[in-house]
Amino acid sequence: MTAEKFCQTLGLRLPVLCGAMYPCSNPELLVSVAKAGALPIIQPMSLLYVHKEKDLRIALQKMKAQAPAGVFGFNA
Repeated sequence: MTAEKFCQTLGLRLPVLCGAMYPCSNPELLVSVAKAGALPIIQPMSLLYVHKEKDLRIALQKMKAQAPAGVFGFNA
């Protein structure tokens, strides 16, 4: 897949991924990457255990509300 097709498919402005990084994948970083038009990859273990988010679903909803046009990946 070309970078152009990748961006078009996901609705990104930039063909850039911010990989899941334990322990530094914090909500602020992920929202900033999404707002910039790149693809942030959420690291759930980092959100729950390092950044003390109590409920992963609520944390994801808060991030999506801050970057409504942003696309997020998820490291399962």
